[in-house]
Amino acid sequence: MRLTRTFLLCVVVLLFTSCASNSNVTNSPKTDFISITAIEDVPAFDEFSNLPIDEKHRIKMGIEDIPITASCNTYYNDLIQDFLQDTDEENVFTVRGVTVEQDNLSLVSGKNNKSLYNLILNIKLEMDTVKVYDTYDQLAKDTIAQIVEYLAGDTFYALKVKRCTILIYDLTGNLVRTAERNSSITDESIFREQSETEYAAQSIAYDYAVKNSEFVLEKFGALPDTKELYVEYYVKDSYFGNKEDEINKGIENLENIADSIQDYLLQTNQVDTYVKENSSKILTISFRNGVMEDSYKVFNFKL
Repeated sequence: MRLTRTFLLCVVVLLFTSCASNSNVTNSPKTDFISITAIEDVPAFDEFSNLPIDEKHRIKMGIEDIPITASCNTYYNDLIQDFLQDTDEENVFTVRGVTVEQDNLSLVSGKNNKSLYNLILNIKLEMDTVKVYDTYDQLAKDTIAQIVEYLAGDTFYALKVKRCTILIYDLTGNLVRTAERNSSITDESIFREQSETEYAAQSIAYDYAVKNSEFVLEKFGALPDTKELYVEYYVKDSYFGNKEDEINKGIENLENIADSIQDYLLQTNQVDTYVKENSSKILTISFRNGVMEDSYKVFNFKL
């Protein structure tokens, strides 16, 4: 897959909005999609940019069939290696590891749908600071910026990666610099396909937030490794008030709210079906807001 370094992030936004569909859950037949079985099959960004809108849509949906496996890690590891080979003339940097993670829980902000834009790319580099002792901090900063720009010209990255984290360590393992680059899509209206049972259960959790406007459903889904049904709400600042005692009372009251959410969810056939389908043993209800310690308050219920 070829790369172009002249790509601007706003182009990605325009591509997504121009390909918008009015349907809430995409259920197009698989036969309509371009056959893409590996990350290497994705066309170069300059080629992708010149395709008709319907062809772009088919490619974006076809990308969903690519499994997020070790091959994706290898692909981006090689990509970063190639970048450093072209730019790192003094051999200051070494790739320590590259991993791709999939976020299967997060919803599109304000909507009862999950995004196609759901990958997290983690990059770890090692830096020989002795070779560039006087300029190592600025060099680390510049290299991070160049890597982000370089990756933005990769079609798969542009269409799938919502967050990129880059950590740079010295030869003794001390952290030199860290950076996180988040990307967002405006007016996102093409969404991930979800099973009927997941979407039905998710809709119950979403409906709770609709009826209780100080809460926003941010994450929902089954975690097979821990046998959890995970539900996360963002709590708006207006819930807590402004005074310290109001904030503390609001935090304490979240336990009661978690109980009410548990009752609201588990009384429905939709959630019961989803729990049984995934053999979930624990319901985790999490609340997020910066006023709380570590920004989260979490409650667990046995199922």
